[in-house]
Parts: sequence; structure tokens; C-alpha cells
Amino acid sequence: MVLLSLLFGLLLSPPAAEALTADTDGATVPARSPASACEDFAKRQISLADRLTRDSNYNRALKVLNSTAKNCDRDFVREKIYEVLGEWYGTIRGRGLGAIQEFLGVVADQSYLSASQRSRLVGQVRSDVRSMIDRTFENGEYEATYELCRTFSEYASGTFGAQYACGSAAEQVGAQGAAMQSYSWLLDNWNDDQSPATWAEIATNLESMYLLNGRFRAAYDLGRRRAAREPAPERILSTLIAARGNFLAPLLRVGTVFYQSQPGDPALSYVDSEMQRVKFPDYVRAFYVLEGDGTVDRGMYGSEADAPSASLLEEVSGSVSLLRAPGNSNLAWLVSPIGSRFLVLEFGIATTPEENVRLESIQENVESDEQWQKLYQLEYTETYPASGSAIGTLLGGAALAGEGFEGYGEIFEGSSVLTYYCIQSESGDVVRSHNFGRSRLEYGGDEWERTSSTPALYHHPIQYAGQSMREVVWPNFVNDEWAGVIRIGLVQS
Repeated sequence: MVLLSLLFGLLLSPPAAEALTADTDGATVPARSPASACEDFAKRQISLADRLTRDSNYNRALKVLNSTAKNCDRDFVREKIYEVLGEWYGTIRGRGLGAIQEFLGVVADQSYLSASQRSRLVGQVRSDVRSMIDRTFENGEYEATYELCRTFSEYASGTFGAQYACGSAAEQVGAQGAAMQSYSWLLDNWNDDQSPATWAEIATNLESMYLLNGRFRAAYDLGRRRAAREPAPERILSTLIAARGNFLAPLLRVGTVFYQSQPGDPALSYVDSEMQRVKFPDYVRAFYVLEGDGTVDRGMYGSEADAPSASLLEEVSGSVSLLRAPGNSNLAWLVSPIGSRFLVLEFGIATTPEENVRLESIQENVESDEQWQKLYQLEYTETYPASGSAIGTLLGGAALAGEGFEGYGEIFEGSSVLTYYCIQSESGDVVRSHNFGRSRLEYGGDEWERTSSTPALYHHPIQYAGQSMREVVWPNFVNDEWAGVIRIGLVQS
């Protein structure tokens, strides 16, 4: 009987075990997948962001969504970020430049925007900025137009209309640097079908600003472009004037440093006296310091001064400006401000016979680089001995005054014409210099010794550190006593 019971139990055990297992499985809740939990979390956070945007708390909403994307990066979360940014921008349009700048900063910080989403948002801002530029410019609100162009320069650029409005507004408010940049872009990307002005009108304005701001090489290059389009004598002559300005302007820049330092009477008298020895080109008429009321304070060269009018002096913009007399006058001036005064180099625009030959050759073949180069070389050759001598005189005055030379070094560093200076004592020792090394001066024979003791102006072509240039060796006389030489290195461009 016991054996039968055991046998019966063994037969029943497997089904019973299966039943027990089945009951246990049926009572267990299935585990939720990590993906489902992540998306549920993201949806709850999006609901929170929706409540924040309804309260116009867009910054907070974006922080919530970015935190959500960091923990659960899903396409619908990214799309929500884009949606909130678009809604936010809709609320700030027309609220001023600061709000737009803040919005652009927030967009730039978004790491969960796709390239296309970012492009659409920025494109909307660009379109609105250009519309604001057009509207303010058409209404004559030049300050507002300029501020828009300055603040959103990368969004304002790229179209003729916006560039013209930005350039014109900048010119109206006196921001000539910005105006030159816009006008230069217009000329380089010209399209007759889109431009609100003619090429000649833009070029005329730009060339005038180049001359007023001391950008003489740029004025020369633009003059060439104008002459190629319209090879009239006055167009070609304008390049000659720009070339003269380019090679004479360094004298004004060095002179400004000298006179701003307010040297004593011995140094001033030295410059007044020694400047008379400089052999300027025939077209240079006078060199003087002009008071703010138009009276000559002191004259360093020339017997008479025909000073520019007060209205012309108001046009001075850069460190060196070239002013032209109105009408058919042959007068022009290079002018540098010195506090309330002005340093002025007065010259005529009449041409020499040799210049006339060069100008006529250009007019016959305005596309010839060789003819243009010959004109530029002619102006350089005629001008550099005088520029070097006059600059040497000013440096001699600075040495006599015992003033610092840092400002002169900055002028040489920033010049496309000046390379080095070297002041030598009567014993030949170098007492002051900038960018000068005896070993880089490729002299032959006893040329260094001969030039170091010259009692008269010496100028010649040289090789300096492998570069072709011209050197002016100017004898330094103090109280009529020879006191050494001053070397100035100049390049053509």
C-alpha cells in the first residue's frame, strides 16, 4: 500500500510542478523597456516646456528641453527645441537689436539643432534684418541703418541692395571705413541689373574716400580701373596724384609724431633750418604747420603758403588726407591733424614733360601694365630722395630733442614705403635705428665707409636682406657742424 502511494506521487509530480510554474509566471508584471521609459520621460518634460512657453519663459523651456535631449536624445525632442526657438523669435521680432542679438546667441549655443533647422532660423533673421535695412534707409534713417549694418554685418552683406544701403548710410554718418568696405564690395561684385547706382558714381565716391583716408595705393589701383573703363585724361591724371600722395604721405606721418611730441625750440629751429636744404620735386610748393584758424604757425619749406580753406580742412579724415581745391585749381594738399593744428604739404598737380610722356603712353594703351609701371616708377624715382631727406631731418630733430623713438618705429612698421632708419654719429657709430642691420645691407667695396662720412645727400639703389630698394643717406648738420648721417630705406610699394 505504501509502495502504491509513492508510485502514484511520482506520476503526479511533473504536472504539479508545471502548474506551479504556470501560476507563478501568470502573476509577474512584464518589465518596461528602457526605450519606453526614456520616451515617457521626454514627453513629460515636453509638457513642462509647453507650460513654460505659455508663460513666455522661453529660456527656461529651452534649458528643460536641452537637459531632456542630453538624457534622451530623440528626434521629437530636437524638433520641439526648433519649434520653441521659432515661437520665441516670433515674439521678439520688432523688439530691437538687443533682442535679436540675444536670440542669435541662443541659437548659436544649441547643440541639438540640425544644420537645416539652424539654417532656417538664421535665414529668417537674415531676411528680417535686410528688410529693416531697406526700410530705415528708404526713410532716411541713416543712423539706424548704419547701426543695423554694423551690428549684423554678416547678415547685411551679400546683396547689392543691402551693401549699397549700408555703404551710403555709413558715408552719411561719417563712418568712412565701413563705407569704403561696402563700396569696394559693390565694385568687385558689380551687377548692372541690380545696382541702385552706376559703377562710375560708386567709384568716384570710393576714390575720394581713399584719398581722404590716406589709402593712396588703393586710390591708385582704383584709378587704373576707372581709366580702363573711361580712358579720359582726368581719370589717368588722378592716378598720378594718388602716386604722389603715396610716396609723400610717410613724411606727414613722421612729421605728425615729431610735432605732437612738442619738442623744444632747438629741435624746432633745427628742422626749420635743415628742411630748407631738402630738394623737393618742383611740384612741392610749401611745408608748414597750420593753426586751427587757418593761419600759418611755422613754415619749414617754401616762401609762401596758399593754405586750404576751413571748409576743406573739415574733410580731413585719416592720419593723412589729400585735399583738392575746388574748381579748376591746380592746388592740392596733404594734411595731417596735430591736435587742433594741421601739418600741411602743399603741392601742385601740374605735370612735368616726362610725366606727360608717360600719361600719353597710358592713354594710347590703357591696358598696358608696363606703361602703368613706368608711371609709378617715375613718381617713386622723383620723390624718394626728398621724402628720405625730409624724414631724416625730422628724425635728426627728434634725436636732438632727446625724445623717445617708439612712435617712429610704429610708423615704419605700418608703412608700405619705409623700411628702416639708422642714425650714425660723426664717428660712424649707430646711435639709433629701426629694422636695420649692417649685415643685411649688401654694400660693395668701401661704400659703407664712404656713405657714413658723406657731407652731401647720397641716394642709390641697394639690396637689403635680398630686397631691391633705395637708400637715402642724409648728412646731419647741427649748428652748421657735420654730426654724422641718417639713413632711410625706402621701397617702391
